[in-house]
Amino acid sequence: GGPRVTSGNRKIIKYYSFSGDLDKATIYAIIRVSPEGRGTFVRIGPRSTSYSQAYATAITEYLRNIKFDTSDQESTVTVQFNFKVND
Repeated sequence: GGPRVTSGNRKIIKYYSFSGDLDKATIYAIIRVSPEGRGTFVRIGPRSTSYSQAYATAITEYLRNIKFDTSDQESTVTVQFNFKVND
């Protein structure tokens, strides 16, 4: 279960597993996606369980490893990230 697009017209076509030292949370990130498929973090969206800057920073880093499908225009999508606690 990786990140998934919950609204918008683009799909994630490549991602890598991600781990960090953050508490369990579900973050709905607003992402601007370039026509080439690169995502840029805009802000944490509604329904997220945390609005901490630490999650924004983690998602910004993680977006370097995510590839979205290409399009002829820029898009804004919402991506659900589930942060889990590893024992």
